[in-house]
Amino acid sequence: GGNKNNSNNNNNNNNNNSRGGSSNLETNEKLSGQQRNVLTQFVMSRFEPDKQLLNLVGTPVALPGMPSSLHNRAFVNAIANTIQNTPQLKGVTSINFAQCAIRSLSALRFLHKSCPQLRNLGFESNLIADLSELEHLRGMRDTMRDLMLQKNPVSMSMDPLLYHHRVRSYFPNLNSLDMTPIQPIIKFPLPSFVHNVNVPPEKGSYFENADAQNVAVKFLKMYFGVYDTPGQRQALYEVYTMSSKFSLSMKAGSRFGYDPQLYIESNRNLQSTHKPQERISLLKVGPIHIASLLDKLPNTKHKMEDFTADVLALPSHTGLQLVQVTLRGTFVEVDEEAERIFHRTFLLSLVNNHPKGFPAVIMNDIMYVGPSKKIQRDTAQLDPQTLIQQNQQMMAQLQQLQQQQQQQQQQQQQLPNNQLQQ
Repeated sequence: GGNKNNSNNNNNNNNNNSRGGSSNLETNEKLSGQQRNVLTQFVMSRFEPDKQLLNLVGTPVALPGMPSSLHNRAFVNAIANTIQNTPQLKGVTSINFAQCAIRSLSALRFLHKSCPQLRNLGFESNLIADLSELEHLRGMRDTMRDLMLQKNPVSMSMDPLLYHHRVRSYFPNLNSLDMTPIQPIIKFPLPSFVHNVNVPPEKGSYFENADAQNVAVKFLKMYFGVYDTPGQRQALYEVYTMSSKFSLSMKAGSRFGYDPQLYIESNRNLQSTHKPQERISLLKVGPIHIASLLDKLPNTKHKMEDFTADVLALPSHTGLQLVQVTLRGTFVEVDEEAERIFHRTFLLSLVNNHPKGFPAVIMNDIMYVGPSKKIQRDTAQLDPQTLIQQNQQMMAQLQQLQQQQQQQQQQQQQLPNNQLQQ
């Protein structure tokens, strides 16, 4: 029996760990009947009815001799059952878990079901290091009003504006964070007539002057000629300098036609990458690191006839002649036969006598990869009526298949009888 329980616990830990964060800290150590009675008395003594506040600050220290960790699901469930089964506690709107040595919120993910009036949570002076832990509180997404995370590693390591924005993405109706009003999303007041104005037709490429155009066109033809040749991307080493920088990003949740693992591993989308050290490591600096990453990406064939570019000659106080190329278009991933849209911004520094004949070297390179236009169009056309029709067609095909299988079974059953009669 003991081995079986250990195996189950190991499986639970592995499953939790696969979700990321600190969820693998969660345990399920049962309480004895006496311990549950002690806990019930403790919870009732910590209730402040005038505020509808359950003040559980320092709970693990206050309850020695029992498995009182807030990572222990059985302990949290016992608290929830006490709230649910005690009439005077059913109106609890706030719970304070300050100074409880909490690293993960995984064990608290069902707490809201026992506290239907719960609106405010306090986690001050704990050990929460990643905002992704808030995902465990998604059951309170629309009801959370006030949240306290101050004096946690996560609240001390982020830019305040980004911190507010990130937390608000988990709880859109949040009023205050760490006792300060939530900072509103920046919006611009637009007159009503703007919403009725048609978007002007798309314009083609823009070139600030003929010299910038000549540089950009020559550079793009040469660069993508090498980039699209299988096995040759390492040669792009000579187009980057020791101080050149490259970053790649993709939209979280983009609908790719296959697993885009090669892109995910290098994705520097700032909404998906929150830790400063991770952002630094994903920013490739210097020709060796940049060419090595480019070489790992899928083989492509860019449709240069579809390119649209904005090309600007930039002023420089360093004596360098700089050209910025903002490019968008499509490419086909040869091995997967998948067409993708992309955006790319090059900051070019003009050079003379480049060993490979390039008119410029790349100082900065930002690449965005998205789903193909075809995927976007197909997705937009999947209206409810189309889905219903597709479902009806599938059901009709399934019924036909079942009828054919029944006929085949009847024929097989009749065959032995016929052979016996013969």
